[in-house]
Amino acid sequence: MFEQHKSNFFQFKLVLAISILSAAIVSYEIQLMHFFTIVQWHHFASMVISIALLGFGASGTVISIFRKWMLQRIDFLLPFLMISSGLLMTVVIRASRYNIFIFDSYTLFVDSSQFSRLLGTYFLLFLPFFTGALAIGLIFVNKVSSIGTFYFSDLLGSGVGGGLVIFLFWQFSPQQISPIIALLPILAGVLIINKKTRLYLVSYSLLSLSMVIYHFNKPFDLLPSQFKSISYALNLPEAKVDQQISSPYGFVQVVSSPVQRYAPGLSLTYAENVPSSDVIFNNGEWYASISLWSKKDTSHILNYTTMALPYVFGVPKSVLLFNAGGGLEISHALFNQSRTNNCH
Repeated sequence: MFEQHKSNFFQFKLVLAISILSAAIVSYEIQLMHFFTIVQWHHFASMVISIALLGFGASGTVISIFRKWMLQRIDFLLPFLMISSGLLMTVVIRASRYNIFIFDSYTLFVDSSQFSRLLGTYFLLFLPFFTGALAIGLIFVNKVSSIGTFYFSDLLGSGVGGGLVIFLFWQFSPQQISPIIALLPILAGVLIINKKTRLYLVSYSLLSLSMVIYHFNKPFDLLPSQFKSISYALNLPEAKVDQQISSPYGFVQVVSSPVQRYAPGLSLTYAENVPSSDVIFNNGEWYASISLWSKKDTSHILNYTTMALPYVFGVPKSVLLFNAGGGLEISHALFNQSRTNNCH
């Protein structure tokens, strides 16, 4: 009776572990999409999906070849692979920011070295998915009689992981999210450590945990592509990032510089100095210029552009503004005595 109870308890821990691991893998995949959107462009989301699929496909191939050998050592391999997946989640994304791995998609067809960097990045980011998928595959093969329970746990964890990473986007910077996600596979591995392998695996999990804490407290530089708008802005004299906010809608940064100006389609009749303005960047791409207009100003810079045309015909009671951005168009409407502004 006791042995049966002990077996049922371990089965429950295994179900819980696979759910936690699946949540981490899906969260990490979405985080990588977010990461590539910031340092490169959103088009690389499809590459992240292919990396994850390759990890699962390669793990299936390895299990089919070494199935007997791996099942004989499953008590050690399962927690080891889960903990390794967590360790790799926090290590490889930082390693991908080293110069030997940073690639520029714009120069892929004129600089052959960019292909090797892209391939190196691809292999690095493949590793967490491969080790995590190996653990899931081994559980499915070893517990085929209860495959329905474990598959349900896998899908449930995946769904939770998708919601979890959205919450993390609001709370932490892009560099800190990966170490937080990495805690989950480590926890999953620790849950199923048995007495025979406790000494080695507990030591390994403590080492992995220390690496996670280090990477969380020492965030790396994102180093966006040199061809992104924010890279141009930060090359201006005395340019600096004044504020940055992380969210599921993007990584928002405000850059200031005394020589940074915005005057779209400005008429040659404008005789005053164009004031400097702070600029909002979303995922490294130019989003909007922040208006510095005040009610004391006697003129508005947009009155010397084609955007002043609607106000030439009269004073509208209400104005509908799309993509109001940093408020420049709103201040223009207020300057022209518009009573109501509906912004979308």
